[in-house]
Amino acid sequence: MNTIELFLPSHWASPLLNADDSGMSDVECDELNLFMDNELIDYRCVDVDEDKVFVKHHDAHQYALPCDCSTFTFMELNS
Repeated sequence: MNTIELFLPSHWASPLLNADDSGMSDVECDELNLFMDNELIDYRCVDVDEDKVFVKHHDAHQYALPCDCSTFTFMELNS
């Protein structure tokens, strides 16, 4: 089982773990979907740490503004 850890916006936790984007704006959903489509094809989020901290640069900085971020663990689906 191949896994990767990424430091991503904390508000992405619910949609990534539970497929629930009800607390996100349309812009936030668009950012997340673009990131997933471009960077995480064939990966599924399996865990998120509670290590939330505000940062300017995170692993999705090309898709989302500086914000509170946490460490997310993803599992490769085709491993």
